[in-house]
Amino acid sequence: MIKVKAMVVLDLVNLLHEREITFSLEEGTTIRGFLEIMFSKYGPRLEERIYADKEKDILNLNLYLNGKHIIFLDGLDTVIQDKDTLLFIPFAAGG
Repeated sequence: MIKVKAMVVLDLVNLLHEREITFSLEEGTTIRGFLEIMFSKYGPRLEERIYADKEKDILNLNLYLNGKHIIFLDGLDTVIQDKDTLLFIPFAAGG
């Protein structure tokens, strides 16, 4: 078993009622697999907030694993290691 910490901000805090959540996962769990575990625990509203289009792997937010955006890793297929931190950050826009 490995431990991973999920940290959330803004509207996800309202949905999860926590800023920081620690999970025990099986070795070899990917970010995609971890998200499915979160969806089974927190329900379809979380899935709607995270995915813009699940079939195309388009997210509604940025995911950072240990400070690196997952697009610079293996995306949703990145394997989570013991004591990793996954940060959920909404897209920012401004003008």
